[in-house]
Amino acid sequence: MKTLRVLICLLACGILSNCFQIMHFIDLKENGTMEVQWSFRFSKALEEMGKGEKKGGISEGVEKGKKEIPEKLQGLVKNLKVEAIQTDFDSGIQLSFSVPDFSKVDAAKLQNEEFPYLPTLDPKKNQLIFHFQPMKKDKKEEPAKPEATKPEPAKDPEKSAEGESPDETAPKEGMDQMGQQIGKLFLSSVRYQIILGRNLVPVSASVKQGDTQKKLEIQRLGEQNLIDLPLFALFGDKEQPFDLVIQLK
Repeated sequence: MKTLRVLICLLACGILSNCFQIMHFIDLKENGTMEVQWSFRFSKALEEMGKGEKKGGISEGVEKGKKEIPEKLQGLVKNLKVEAIQTDFDSGIQLSFSVPDFSKVDAAKLQNEEFPYLPTLDPKKNQLIFHFQPMKKDKKEEPAKPEATKPEPAKDPEKSAEGESPDETAPKEGMDQMGQQIGKLFLSSVRYQIILGRNLVPVSASVKQGDTQKKLEIQRLGEQNLIDLPLFALFGDKEQPFDLVIQLK
């Protein structure tokens, strides 16, 4: 049983790790212009799985994003291009834009967006700050309030709360734990990858969430640097916003 559980978890991790990928490239030119490329990709296999949903699934969200993103960035950026990604294996959306005189831009209006398309700059501390906000929930999808419960009949001490003996509930508890493990694997598999161009040299990177601070690894890729975030896992069970703070050289 234990071996089977490990195999299932590893299989789920292998499948889910390729479902979503968000890449965010930024570089600062010598004239002070910030160049940005951002993309969100998801597996077409995942898209096929969601076709039976009444709300249109991920594809509908991508089409909605193609219309809304230009409105959100209006007045802040130039040369904005928004394109759909359609390959034999992936679907998604990608955008690119430039920000002249980036140090003078006030990106506060984007603080409540679900993705930090444009970071803010703290010139005094020489820090780049990416603010991550949990995805907004549709009020219509909020669970209905539970109805008043009726008095329960006297319970048999030989049985569990679900009317089953301890021997019968043990396998279900094991499956519940396995489900939680797979859920954690899924959360950690959704990666938000930030790539810093050659003119943005990081010294350190850390996540700040309330009073908690965690250091992150910076991976050197030639003249560029990569910071890889397990996005949903960092939001935590309570889905709290957080800041990625990059200290520049």
